[in-house]
Amino acid sequence: MDDPEPYLRKVIVTTYTSWWRRRWRRELPSDELPEPAAGDATRGFDDRDSLWRVVGQLPARQRAVIVLRFYEDLSVAEAAAVLGCDPGTVKSQTAKALAKLRVDESIVKELHR
Repeated sequence: MDDPEPYLRKVIVTTYTSWWRRRWRRELPSDELPEPAAGDATRGFDDRDSLWRVVGQLPARQRAVIVLRFYEDLSVAEAAAVLGCDPGTVKSQTAKALAKLRVDESIVKELHR
């Protein structure tokens, strides 16, 4: 390199620009928490209605597994006993049902609440 000045100038400008961008994206700590935004009272009902509509579209076995595992909060063994099948069947049906529900991730998040 015969003249390092253009290279050095570019390094300085890039470093400054990167620092400036990072600085504005950083969160600042605060002693007081902001008040939560007032939620829509009907949003919970809409979400639950959408959730049950989508779960209702699953095949009967997958729907039963989802309800027993996530709504009734049964273990794999307990759900298998209720359905009269092997625990492996419960696991595979759960995986297949969740794969179908993952099209809309908000629905899966609702199941895991």
